[in-house]
Amino acid sequence: MSEVKYCDKLFHKYRPINKYTESLLKNNELFFNHPENFNDPFDCKLDCIHKGTHERWVDFFCKHNMHPAQARNLLAENLRKGKMRRQSDGILFDKRAKFQVEGNIDEGDLLRACCFSDRKDNLLMWSHYSENHEGICLNFKSYSLGDYYLLPLASGDGLPFHKIDYKNVKPKAVNLMNLENEETKRIIIDFYLTKFTDWQYEHEYRLLATIYDMKEKSLVNFSKDALEGIIFGLKVKPDKAQCIKDIIDEYYEGMDVKLYRTEKVDGRYAIDFKEIRNFDKYINLLGNE
Repeated sequence: MSEVKYCDKLFHKYRPINKYTESLLKNNELFFNHPENFNDPFDCKLDCIHKGTHERWVDFFCKHNMHPAQARNLLAENLRKGKMRRQSDGILFDKRAKFQVEGNIDEGDLLRACCFSDRKDNLLMWSHYSENHEGICLNFKSYSLGDYYLLPLASGDGLPFHKIDYKNVKPKAVNLMNLENEETKRIIIDFYLTKFTDWQYEHEYRLLATIYDMKEKSLVNFSKDALEGIIFGLKVKPDKAQCIKDIIDEYYEGMDVKLYRTEKVDGRYAIDFKEIRNFDKYINLLGNE
């Protein structure tokens, strides 16, 4: 990638100040989480079915090392026992019955996500993800390409930020018989980019990648110059703030990473941010509060 032309759009990542955040900054690495670790038990959890024509089922069983005659006999037996039932658009396997073959999505094909917000002044986000305002918020720059904003990576590539859609109804079930179908692939993406409406306060965006994309790792290195700045929470401890400042001085020398303090807005449930011009003075003020 040639020199990146950044736009004005920033994306924000709320973090506690701990060893993982220190590693994030020192190694300019972002952790892509497995959906099983998300705090919302519905988030990215696919609803799956197996449905196909008679011929499609025979082909499906044959691909799992079954002779065609054996596959047809098994299909007939499942229909007779009620494990499968005929519908107008195909034969549906009853998910309550035990499946005779492995028919799930390859774990390596499932997506991993790294989450951001397009707001830095969200009081709930500061409480939930930045250790009750004792943590920080990382500001990342982006560049535009078509309809997407992208985060530049250390590799020279870029990953697009995907906006989360908040709905009261889940995406329709994924038919595991049609994984190669483009519509099925779109539905799978919908599960990763749809959350219940109660979460809309997060204004969330996500970077998505498979474990194969990440070469069997869970970390992706962002381009260091994409880090615009770091905001310190209202209740940050002086020693923790100094630790972050020392990391920026050592690992981002000459990159103009800005440091901001958070201030309450008089008369409102709101916060504002001011760039820290004299860090020693800022630390002394924190120590006297």
